[in-house]
Formats: sequence, structure tokens, C-alpha cells
Amino acid sequence: MCLAILPGGPASSQLAEALPDLRIVALDLDQRPLVDGSAANLTLMLHNASSVVAAGNIAVQVVHDRPTPAPLPSHNEVVYLGADARVEVTFEVAALAMASSPYTFYAVVDVFDALLESNESNNTAWEMVDVCGAPLSAEVQDGFDNDCDGMSDEGLGLSADPDDALRMLRALRRRARFDAVPLLYALPRPFAPAPRERLALLASEDGDFVSRPANAGGGRRGPRAELSASAAETDPRSSLTLVDWNGDELRSGDMVSFRDLQGDFVVAEGGGGGRVLTSTEYHERERLFTLVKLDASGARGDRIDSGDTIALVVSTGEFISAEQGGGGPLRADRSAASGWESFTLILAKDGDTP
Repeated sequence: MCLAILPGGPASSQLAEALPDLRIVALDLDQRPLVDGSAANLTLMLHNASSVVAAGNIAVQVVHDRPTPAPLPSHNEVVYLGADARVEVTFEVAALAMASSPYTFYAVVDVFDALLESNESNNTAWEMVDVCGAPLSAEVQDGFDNDCDGMSDEGLGLSADPDDALRMLRALRRRARFDAVPLLYALPRPFAPAPRERLALLASEDGDFVSRPANAGGGRRGPRAELSASAAETDPRSSLTLVDWNGDELRSGDMVSFRDLQGDFVVAEGGGGGRVLTSTEYHERERLFTLVKLDASGARGDRIDSGDTIALVVSTGEFISAEQGGGGPLRADRSAASGWESFTLILAKDGDTP
């Protein structure tokens, strides 16, 4: 979505009043200090600053920049937010690690720019937080706050050991306010990468390709069609469009969507726990999947190329599977990825477009 620039005057004022204006007015952790190994809830306060227009189906995302704990859920969804209304959205943060401190939490409301707003520049908030050891613990010279008194290495001078100096330098660099902010989220949102679309095929463990039924019909008002892994590679119905929402190189952990030949999105009914369908009627949580590379070893690491084996995680954290490894319907109800939950992703060459 392009940033709308509204010229001044009565007409622009009326147009702005006819649009919602979402913003994050608070970002709070329920536990302070954050102690090594503890869990916490991170709560956002969202406000629709419009006095006349409500908003709905609002995707909210929080990311952090450290390898531990595991990344937060891909996003939460606010179904409805009335005019001049506020709502809290909570993300659970698993065990925090002092060794990864500090964490920068970065929150975005209307993650996919699905809503046209009167102000598109106030949808983000971020905060850097430290994790300490434990109250009354002994302070040691390691660049961390071991005793939870708000200071690091207090009373401990640098020794002649160059490793100690490097640890102190590392601690000072971590205190720089912007040192840990992910580049994508530090940029103004209008300049963030646009979603990238590529033609793709998904092959099940047995080599059958994911497709919609031949008699499913189509069109923008077509019924929900249940997907199966039962088509040949040459079947036009197996052609999909992969939408990579961060627009960058495709990597494990990216959030993606798929559209079929009719232009309908592939959705996990209810966000997971049941059927996999194609439909034009969906919530954000139904059409978003986390792409997981099942073999991330080697020089390419987590980069995903054509021919790689991947799994798809739905919003509930469950995996999509092809029943019997192929030849049957798709389900989004598996707790782990093995054979039936693995797919070969075949991508069109760079430069090809849907």
C-alpha cells in the first residue's frame, strides 16, 4: 500500500476523518526487573485515534532481535476496534536469557498495511530492555547486571586481560540505543521492502502436487475449496503464487501466503486445527504461514531455494500435512513435522512473475 499524501483544505480534512488512525500508545512488560530464565507478558495498548471510524481485522506483530528465547508468535489479530477506542494485545515471551541481553522489542500495528489510515507513520513502537541475573547475586566482570541493581560490573575495574576489555566493549556497544534495532523495522514503513511474489509448486512426500479440486469452480465469490496433494506437476491447478511478505530473500522463518490460479488465497480454516482451503473470505491469521526449512545445514544456512524441503506452520503453531504423504487432503493439525508434513518447494526462476 502506498502512503497517501493528503493535501490541505476542507476536502482533505473530511477524507482524514473518514479513515481510521491506528497507533501504539504503550508497550509494557509485566515483570521488572527481567530475571535470567524468567518469562514475561508483553502488552501493547492500541488506540484508534479516529473519532468517527472503526477498524477491524488488525494484524499486530512483535519481534525481538535475539536468538533466545524463540521468536514470538508471528502476529495477533484484533477483530474490531471502535472509533476512539483502546484495546490491549498481549504477547507471551518465553524464558529470557541474560546472555542475550539486551533485547529490543519492536511492535507494529497493521503489519501488512491492509488498512488505509489518515496517518500511516505512527504504527510502530519499540523498547530496549535488559535481563539481569538474580537479586543479591554476586557481581562479576562480564558486561551484564548479575545482581539486578541496574548497573553492570560496578566496583570491578578492568584487568590487563584483553578478553576482559573486549567483554566490556561489547557491553558498552549493547547499551547504544539503536545498536540492536532490526534494520527492516528501524526504517520508516513506507520504505520497507514490498511483498515479493513468485510462481511456485508444492510437492508432497510422495511427489503429488498441491492443488484445488477440478470441480471447485472459481471466481471472487466462489465457495471454499478443500485442497489436496493429488495433482501432477503439469496440471495447471497445481500452479501457486507465493507471497513473501518481507520482500527480501526467502529464508526459514519468513511469513508467506499462497494464492491459487483463480487468485484465491490458501487458508487454514480457523487459523489451524482443521482443513486447508482456498477462499476469498478469510482473516489474516488464516492466510499467513511461517515457512520452515527442514534442513538448514550447509553453506546456505536458512536460505530457501527451489527444490528445498520445507514445512508450513499455521497461526496456531500446528503444521500442514498431506494425508498419507500424498494423494489425500491437506490438514493443518499436526504438532510436529515429519514425512507427511514435509513439502518440496519449487520456485520459478528470478524474473518470472505471476
